[in-house]
Amino acid sequence: MSRCRAIVFRCADHRIHGTKLARALAAHGYREGDYDIFSEDGTLAKYLVTAPLAAKSFLVERLKKLVKEHGISEFVFLPHEDCAAYDLIVPNEELKAQIQDLHRATTFLYGHFKRRDLIIRAFHLVGVKEEREFTLEPLELNI
Repeated sequence: MSRCRAIVFRCADHRIHGTKLARALAAHGYREGDYDIFSEDGTLAKYLVTAPLAAKSFLVERLKKLVKEHGISEFVFLPHEDCAAYDLIVPNEELKAQIQDLHRATTFLYGHFKRRDLIIRAFHLVGVKEEREFTLEPLELNI
């Protein structure tokens, strides 16, 4: 059975890809092969806040299966600047809205996963808008 440390939830934005993302994750101890990537508009946090309950329940069952089969112990969310999922928000308010969605998504997920079994982390992915090297800035979730 294959073991993975984490599932990385990133936005489906076409600018977030490959080596730049892998280098940014590696700078925080996530080596290629240590994680699965899950792409969804708004890094899944927005989806977990807005989706119908049936869709959320289906997703939780899929995540539970991945956690069990792959030995996942961490969920890592990577909201980013200039995200189209938050395009109606004033740019300086974008990160605040993303953090609010992360709080709600984390609370929802901890309702389905035991805290002792799963760590949820978040990093703000910077460098997307300018298409430069990516950096990850840790976000405090305080949940």
